[in-house]
Amino acid sequence: MNWLYRYEVKGIQRWILASDKLKELAGGSSVIEHLGKLAEQTAKRHDADLVVESLAAGGATFRFSTEAALRAFAADWPMQVDHMAPGLQLVQSWIDADVGDAMQHLAVGLAAARQRRVPSLPEACPWAARSGRTGLPAVATAGGVLVDAGTRARRSEDRKRLDERLLGDKPWGFDNDLDGWAVSDDRGVAVVHADGNAIGQRVMGLDDAERKAFSAALSEATLQASRVALDAFERRLPEHVVRASLPLRPVVIGGDDVTFLVPRSYAVPFAHAYLAAFDAECATRPILTGVTACAGVIIVRTGFPFSQAHALAEELCRSAKQGRTSTDAPSRLAFHRLTTSLTSSLDEHPSFSLEQLVWLEELTAAIQAFKARGKLRRWVELAGADGDAKRADDLWRRTADVARDTEARAWGRITDALAGLRTDALRAQTAMLAALEWSMLQPIQGSKLWRAVS
Repeated sequence: MNWLYRYEVKGIQRWILASDKLKELAGGSSVIEHLGKLAEQTAKRHDADLVVESLAAGGATFRFSTEAALRAFAADWPMQVDHMAPGLQLVQSWIDADVGDAMQHLAVGLAAARQRRVPSLPEACPWAARSGRTGLPAVATAGGVLVDAGTRARRSEDRKRLDERLLGDKPWGFDNDLDGWAVSDDRGVAVVHADGNAIGQRVMGLDDAERKAFSAALSEATLQASRVALDAFERRLPEHVVRASLPLRPVVIGGDDVTFLVPRSYAVPFAHAYLAAFDAECATRPILTGVTACAGVIIVRTGFPFSQAHALAEELCRSAKQGRTSTDAPSRLAFHRLTTSLTSSLDEHPSFSLEQLVWLEELTAAIQAFKARGKLRRWVELAGADGDAKRADDLWRRTADVARDTEARAWGRITDALAGLRTDALRAQTAMLAALEWSMLQPIQGSKLWRAVS
């Protein structure tokens, strides 16, 4: 009798992003990298075969030949995870491989396991000292401050596996000093999160060999797309900031899941470059034909909690997925610049296809060259759901009449770009607002990062 087993870790990116220190964040990424490899090594010692790998994303599926071997691994592995990554929660499930729709039953078991509350250890007694940054019970001091068990693990991890996989023999590394990230007075930071579309549906009907091949191909496509986006990012940096360490930090890369921290003015082009490269990489692998991804980009001020920013980026990514019309629809991107406290959900935030992003870039460049930007912003306000449609039409006509005499070229670019965007039924008001927001993010005129990979 064979047994199918799967484990997944919950809140992996929240755990990595629990610190606002990039050095600790890099250590957290390295811990997760090591966990994936350790899981495979431990399972092999229990005579298990890897079925589906998603190692850097915090999960894997194994096939065990005996129930005794399965239960031995299931008892041992959670303790190893807790030792290496305190505070990272693990869920696991297993089922007889001969049961019909075994993979589907396995997924149901995992969903049930996620609902069970797991105690956080060590528990905090009333007199326990706590980490000032996380509020969790302190277990040590580092740099003269109290740290919890998870922070200690992130700080002590100095094996940069994720960096090595990404960089290969590149001469540069990643800058862990966020204060040194400023590019042309660009003091903001963005969390870029991308995720594959309908991957679970694609895997569900495959046999073991096909699942393993699909998983390996997907991981390689994700890694290669990340490398392409990084190369494009490095080429687009102004000469005076090109240096040995790039002002960028990878957080997680694995399976179909990636997260990066990027300077704010480069975040949307970086995400676009990644999605374009991911589509291209999948197109070259027959087993991945039709696989696409969506991305969410949240731009925040420096000092905004990374874990909260990541949750918003995930929400934007979900919004982009909802904007797709079918399971094989093109990749999409949603972005938002957070300037005040968020008072509404981002689940229905407008998103853009890669083709629309090209038109949006053109609209942004045209707006940057247009002197009467204040009138455009006022038009956006009037054209909104709570505005005044008649006053908006009047303002648009007056602006157009003046612009044709004083700024004919810029106005022509604006109207042409809006026409291109409307061919995909994107509302002009939504497009204009997005372009105005984007233009405020770009201290460097006309950023065209993705064209380096076209």
